[in-house]
Amino acid sequence: MSAATAMVQIVGLYLIANGVLPGGHLAAIAPRIPCPSAAIQSRGDTGEKAMNLAGVEEHAAILVFSACDYRSSSGWTVAPLETQPGKLYVQLDGELITFRSGLSGRFPIDRTAIKTSARRITLPNDAPSAVVDLGLPHVQGQCCAQPVLRPEYLPPDYKLAAAVVDLSNGRANSCMVGGRADTVVNIDNDGTLTIEGTKGQTKKLLTLDGSAFVVFANVPTDATTGRKLCPATAPHYNAYAAMLQACSKPVECPISSAHVPACKEGPQLITIDGGAGTHTHDTAHRLNAECSNNQWP
Repeated sequence: MSAATAMVQIVGLYLIANGVLPGGHLAAIAPRIPCPSAAIQSRGDTGEKAMNLAGVEEHAAILVFSACDYRSSSGWTVAPLETQPGKLYVQLDGELITFRSGLSGRFPIDRTAIKTSARRITLPNDAPSAVVDLGLPHVQGQCCAQPVLRPEYLPPDYKLAAAVVDLSNGRANSCMVGGRADTVVNIDNDGTLTIEGTKGQTKKLLTLDGSAFVVFANVPTDATTGRKLCPATAPHYNAYAAMLQACSKPVECPISSAHVPACKEGPQLITIDGGAGTHTHDTAHRLNAECSNNQWP
C-alpha cells in the first residue's frame, strides 16, 4: 500500500495531558458529562458529584469519519450522523483509544507549529520534566501551583472518562475554528489507519482509509440527534475544573501568549432542533472558547 497521512482533530471537551498514560505519552481525556441530577447532590467528594455540580449539559463522546473512508469495524456500531450528511460515527464509552499505523515509532509534539512565545511547564506526578504548551486554554478561575487530576480520570480504570485517546503515534499541534481551540494530530501510516478501543477485556476495531479525516468530539448530545434535551446552561468549561481535586495552593493564573493558527478543517457539529421542525445553528456555544480543548496542567 502507498504511504498516507491521516488527520485526527480533537473537538470539544477534551483535556490534553501528559503523564496520564504509561510512559508519559500525550493523551486526550474526554470526561463523562451526564445531565445534572438533584439525586446525586448528597454523595461525598467524588468526581461524579463534582461533575454534577458543574452544571454542564449532557455531552456525548463520539468518533466521526466520512462514509467514503470507512473500511470495516468490529465491536462498534457504526451509524449515520444525522446532523452531518455523508458522515458516520461510533459512540465512545470509556475505551482507551490507540492507533495502528503499520509503521513503527512514536512522534513528538510538532514544535514547528507553535511560536517561540509558547512557554514550558513542569508536570507533577513523576511525568516527564517538561512539555511544550500547545497554546490551548487552561482551566479558568482558581489556578493551582500543583494541579492534581481526580483519580477517576487516571489509570488503570479511567472510571469517569468517556474516552482516553493515546496521541503518541502522531504529530500534535493546536489550531482555531472561530474562537474554539482544537488539537490536531497527523498520523503517518501505510495506507490504512486502524483505530483500536480497549475497555477491560473487550477490544473494538475500526479500519479507515489511510488519508481519512477523523474527529474525536465530546459535544452536547444534540450534535448526534439534532435534538436538545438537557436543560443545563452552565458554561461548558466548568467541566474541566470538575476534573481536578480541590486546590491546596492557589497561584496567579498564567497567561499563554502562543499564537494558534486556523484549522485546515473546521468541524462544527452545530445543528440543533429549534422546535416546530426548524433547525438553528448554536454557533455561539460551539465555536467559542467555551468548547475549546484544555491542556493540563
